[in-house]
Amino acid sequence: MLEITQAQKQIITDKSRYKVIVAGRRWGKTHLALYNALLNYCWKTKGVRVWFVAPTYKQAKNIAWVILKEICYQYPQLIRKVNEVELYIEFINASRFELKGADKEDLLRGLDKENST
Repeated sequence: MLEITQAQKQIITDKSRYKVIVAGRRWGKTHLALYNALLNYCWKTKGVRVWFVAPTYKQAKNIAWVILKEICYQYPQLIRKVNEVELYIEFINASRFELKGADKEDLLRGLDKENST
């Protein structure tokens, strides 16, 4: 089970609009970004779509998919559907978290930039 560290919790609860995080490898930056997006967008706002965008689709899957599922499976009551092929998780409030790759820019059209990680 993935848990948020005290340092990560401090960043999530900080009310600053912009945050700069200087952290080394394996500090948990991806975990923090995913958890923060879930907490502040998917689980709080009905019908929102959040994207995690990596340089390629394969990298998005390799970097974030396992972590995203581990976080979400801690709250199974919030999950409506998990799609392993298209790499998205849909929640009971009709919000959806999707993984995308920037290598297919046509698939990124229409993205609300405030809801991307």
